[in-house]
Amino acid sequence: MDIRFQLHHRSGFRLEELAAKFYQDFKEELNGVGLNENDAEDWFEVEHSYRLPTGRLLSTIRLRCDIVSLTNGNDFADVFLTNLPDFQPARIDKVVCIDNLEMRQAAQVDQAIIYRCEMQIREILYHILIVNDKFETDKQGKENIANHLTGVLGAMLKSNQGSERKSYENELFYLMFDDYKKLKPLSLPHPEKIIDLIDRADSYSKLRTFLDHWGIGNPRHKDFINAVKEPLEKLHYHRNNVMHNRSSSVTRTKFDVGVEQFNQLVARFWTAEQEDLASQQLSLLGNALKNQLQEIVKEADIHSGRIELRFSNTIVPNFLPRLVTSQASLLAVLEDFSDQAIEFLAPIQPGQADEVRADLNITEIIRPYAQHERLSAAALPEIDEPAPIA
Repeated sequence: MDIRFQLHHRSGFRLEELAAKFYQDFKEELNGVGLNENDAEDWFEVEHSYRLPTGRLLSTIRLRCDIVSLTNGNDFADVFLTNLPDFQPARIDKVVCIDNLEMRQAAQVDQAIIYRCEMQIREILYHILIVNDKFETDKQGKENIANHLTGVLGAMLKSNQGSERKSYENELFYLMFDDYKKLKPLSLPHPEKIIDLIDRADSYSKLRTFLDHWGIGNPRHKDFINAVKEPLEKLHYHRNNVMHNRSSSVTRTKFDVGVEQFNQLVARFWTAEQEDLASQQLSLLGNALKNQLQEIVKEADIHSGRIELRFSNTIVPNFLPRLVTSQASLLAVLEDFSDQAIEFLAPIQPGQADEVRADLNITEIIRPYAQHERLSAAALPEIDEPAPIA
């Protein structure tokens, strides 16, 4: 089995935890061929993982395992991906299968190339929508990008998606290949939408703010969508020949050129994207930590000479309440919490939490919260020791 999948999630986690879930899902089958949980840990690889400006995490993970004695590898992938949203440590909003070796093996040479290009454009379009905060949540808390596919990228979703749609597929799976070359980053909503917005807007400023934030705000993302249509059109004509006429001689040259153009655009996109997101990481992680500290300050019970710190709404599980009776103990507890919080706030790239600790000045981040006006009301002395609440 060889699959790549994308997670849109809220918490960082360790790959050992993900491997443990995989092992539990298939324990009987794996034990039957002499494999154990330690074997499963070697099968997962993080390709990239970023904390986004929205506060969520976006990670791409590859799962590769050579289980010769088990025949229905595709069924394994289906069960694993379907059950993956139950993986509690990650607090997953959406699982999207990006690539599946079994599907690629079913295609012949040109079909496999076209398939790979389509997988890449789906991945990038989903990435663009998520990074630009173009998703909505339905009443069940599930992620939905359908409205933005139509209103922001001009795509026409087919209405007959049916009940067979898998939980790890999104609306991009129901675009036809022909639709990709018609995509366009709309700078404004359709006129009918604008009229509706004017009718419902209670002030001009709110309407102006909505229109100013409409669509894809990142110029590089818009440039990619506009530029990628040309090579996709070359692939589309060749695809029709391969899929319907069974002849590729007429469009072969244009197809080769289109594939080369497409690969270059994709490579440039990801290089620039990773540089942009990497440059934002420290700032985003620092802000995320500040939000956690703000929750602690808000929940604290203030008394004369002591403060009870509660951690019920924070990201660190099972962090016990603390009673602090000095400024030194307050700083110590907040530093201890912050050190643990980095594990959950940092993306899941190996070693990234350690890099964040080295680069973030946690003491400087903590200090304004330790000296917060609300906590100052307790008038704590400078020195004492923290103690757990009885």
